[in-house]
Amino acid sequence: MGIGQDGTDVSYFSEVQFGSSSKTFILVIDTGSSDTWIPSNKCQSTACKLHTTFGASDSVSLKTTQTSFDIKYGSGDVQGFVVSDTIKFAGFELVISFGLATEVSEDFVNFPIDGIMGLGFPDGSRQKVRTIMDELVDNGLIKAKLFGLALSRRTDAVNDAVINFGGIDSGLFEGSLSFSSSVSDDGLWELQLDNASVDGNKFLPSGRTAVIDSGTSLLLVPPPDALALHAMIPGAEMSGETFAVPCDTKSSIEFTFSGVTYKVAPVDYIGEAISGDNMCLSLIISRQVLGKNTWILGDVFLKNVYSVFDLENRRIGFAPRKKRVASTVTSKITTPTDASLQPTSANKDSPKSTGTSSIGSGSPFEGSAGAAYSPLLSRPLALLLGPPCIFAIAAIIFL
Repeated sequence: MGIGQDGTDVSYFSEVQFGSSSKTFILVIDTGSSDTWIPSNKCQSTACKLHTTFGASDSVSLKTTQTSFDIKYGSGDVQGFVVSDTIKFAGFELVISFGLATEVSEDFVNFPIDGIMGLGFPDGSRQKVRTIMDELVDNGLIKAKLFGLALSRRTDAVNDAVINFGGIDSGLFEGSLSFSSSVSDDGLWELQLDNASVDGNKFLPSGRTAVIDSGTSLLLVPPPDALALHAMIPGAEMSGETFAVPCDTKSSIEFTFSGVTYKVAPVDYIGEAISGDNMCLSLIISRQVLGKNTWILGDVFLKNVYSVFDLENRRIGFAPRKKRVASTVTSKITTPTDASLQPTSANKDSPKSTGTSSIGSGSPFEGSAGAAYSPLLSRPLALLLGPPCIFAIAAIIFL
C-alpha cells in the first residue's frame, strides 16, 4: 500500500476504504498504537466537522456495539464506540472491529488525517479487539505476520513510501536486515538502544531503550539526553524543550541496535529556518514521554532505514534505506518462508506482491501524496507535536 505525505516529511498517511460504500479515509500508518479508528458522523467536535466522518448512512454492513473506548492523549482524548465493518486497502478486503469516535480533541483540527491505522501488538489495544494484522493472518490474506515499512524524504523528489503487508521489499534497502527483539511489556515496538553518537562520538549512557513509532514525526528524547546530544553539534542552541542547530551543519547522528549502526542524515533532523543567523529548528525535541531512559524514534529516524515489524517473533529488522529516483522505482516483494526472514535467499523465488498502492509508492510529490495539504512546519511546535505525533505518543502513555 502506497504511503503519501504532506510534502514536508511531517505527516505520513494512506487511503483506506470503509463500509459497503467504500468511503475513503486518510489514516496515519502508526506503529505507536494498536487501535484503528475514524470519526463518527454523530461526532459534534470541531475536529470531526472538518474531517470525513462515517455512520450507518454510509454502510448497510455496519454493525454497532455498546462497547465504548476512551484513549487519553497528551493533549486531549478520543472517545467513542467499537463497531465492525468491511475495510479495503492494499488490494485486501476484510471485516474488522474498529472505533467510531464520537468525541475528538481539538488538537486534531489542524491535520489532514481523518484517523489512525494502529499497527502495534494486540496486547496494546485499548479497544480490546483483534488488530488489523491479526485479521489479515486469520483470513489467510497474508502468510507471515509482519509488515515492511519504507518512508519517503521530500528532498529525494520521489515518493516511494510503501508498506508491504506480509512481505519484504528488498528493492528498498541495502545489505541485510538485522533484527532486534522488543523489550516492552506494554505492547510497544521498544528496542534496547546499544549506543547513540554524533559523528562517531558516543554520548549516551547505557540502559536506554527506543520506541519505534511511525506515527511520531520527530525524535523525542528525555531532557538530559537531548542536552547531551545537542552539546555535540557545533553551534547548537537551546530554548526550553526545543533546540536550534546551524542550518548547514554536517553532523550526523548514529543509533546502534544489536551491534549494527544506522545514521540519521542532517537533512532529516534540520527543520525550518528560525532566524536570520543561519539557525534552524532541530527536529530532536527535549521531552520525556515515557520513562526517563526511553527515547521515541519517529520518522526522522525511520526515513533512513527499511523496517520490518515482525509481530510473530516480537522483533524489528532494520537495513539502510536505498536512495532511489523516479526513473528507477522497482519492487521486489517476497513473502518470507522461514523464521530467518533473510531476503537474500527469499529473493531467489518469484516476487510476490502483497497488494496494490493507493497513494505514494513511486509517484512524485503531487496530488494527494504531496501538494493537497498545506505545509505543517510553519505551525507552532505544539501543533508539530500533535497528530500524527500526539495521537501516537499518547496512546502509549496511558496503557
